[in-house]
Amino acid sequence: MNYIKKIAPLLLTIFVFNVSFSQVEQNNHRLDNEYKECCNKLHGDYGALECANEFSQKWDKEILKYYNALMNILDTNAQNNLKQTEDQWMKYRNMEYIFSRSLNNMQGTMYSRIRAQKNMKIVRARALELKSYYWIITEEEELPSYNPIKAIDSTKQQKNNSILPTPDTTFFNNPKPIAENIIEKYLRAYFEPTQPTKLITRGRSEYGEPVRNCHQEIIYGNISVETNSCDMMGIEQTFKFKNYAFEEIKKILKMLLKDNEHEIWNGNKYGPREEGAGDCYTELKESEDQVIISYYCVGC
Repeated sequence: MNYIKKIAPLLLTIFVFNVSFSQVEQNNHRLDNEYKECCNKLHGDYGALECANEFSQKWDKEILKYYNALMNILDTNAQNNLKQTEDQWMKYRNMEYIFSRSLNNMQGTMYSRIRAQKNMKIVRARALELKSYYWIITEEEELPSYNPIKAIDSTKQQKNNSILPTPDTTFFNNPKPIAENIIEKYLRAYFEPTQPTKLITRGRSEYGEPVRNCHQEIIYGNISVETNSCDMMGIEQTFKFKNYAFEEIKKILKMLLKDNEHEIWNGNKYGPREEGAGDCYTELKESEDQVIISYYCVGC
């Protein structure tokens, strides 16, 4: 009898987990209906191939949506476990994609369609899996809609009261990195992340593999950093400062990025003395409720 009492809670937990996952998995997801409509509209193997590739990306967005939602409600230990699990799943998916493309005897549009549909099912399964975890914790089928509250007028008064830390001499002891890295270095030195890293999009090659986390966001209180390397041509970074005055940010930025023989400040833009193709710039702009620093490189 004691054995039954001890094992009953475990069996109940397993039963609830399996039922909850089955419930989420078996529900007809809106993307399933949209996929069927796509296939009905685009006939033949080529049409099915296009639909499978398109909906692989849509399912991937569902993965990122529930991954980020879980990271916001889990404790630190569970967050680390989820991150490791997602990293391992990404490796598994990429190897599956690579293996399916290595079957040289499977050529032609029909086999490309079969491979694309199989790849889509892998991503769909992961999306529903993460959704089931979210359901277990919150008992919510979908994420609640987010309606951001507009900043009140007092925000403008707070801007002048928010002072950025001044980098000390030890900060500049190490060799100077390139522009966008020194801004990140400054934030890591004087601020702590206040939210888990948010994945925004993943990058993929023409055929959908390999897939990598290439667009993410890190929050440091009232400062957010978006790094986008999905374009294989280079990296773009955007730093958004809320409740900080424009001149305050520009003062710190000029401490970090000083004029030298190769680069110089020109108004609110820092870049090469002589402009040319492939050059990279750091630009400072002000919007209604925030100050934005953009790091970007011009094309050839």
